[in-house]
Amino acid sequence: MPPLVPREHDPVRRTIYALKRGFYRIPAVDPWLARLRHDLVKYAVWRARDLRDLRANPSPADLAALRSSVLDLRDAQGERVSATELFRRMRGETGAPADALDAFARVLLEAEAAVGALELRPQSWPAAVEAVLRIESAFESLARTLNRP
Repeated sequence: MPPLVPREHDPVRRTIYALKRGFYRIPAVDPWLARLRHDLVKYAVWRARDLRDLRANPSPADLAALRSSVLDLRDAQGERVSATELFRRMRGETGAPADALDAFARVLLEAEAAVGALELRPQSWPAAVEAVLRIESAFESLARTLNRP
């Protein structure tokens, strides 16, 4: 199906497609959740997925990248913070239930502990990858609590 706006006329080079029965609408996402996903979840999980899919022993540089994806994030002012600290700063900006926020925070702490152990025990990388990947499912659980009527 041809795009509604020719690519050469679209300043951000987006293509919008029309479906036979109308436009596809993406449901609205809570702005706080979108920021949490962008600023924290995607960075951590992206590195962990890469290592999981590598299917070989990671290099020291790979392990350093996994550590930094959880322990060396940037806050809104560009300061270095851990995932837990970034979440601590953000959690006061939402009306999510405290138990859901606490559950997400626990997963972040577990991931930080797992990647922190990599310096002394690099062979523990599979457990660290799994701990970091759990951030995504914890995020999805948190998102469901915000999307309940």
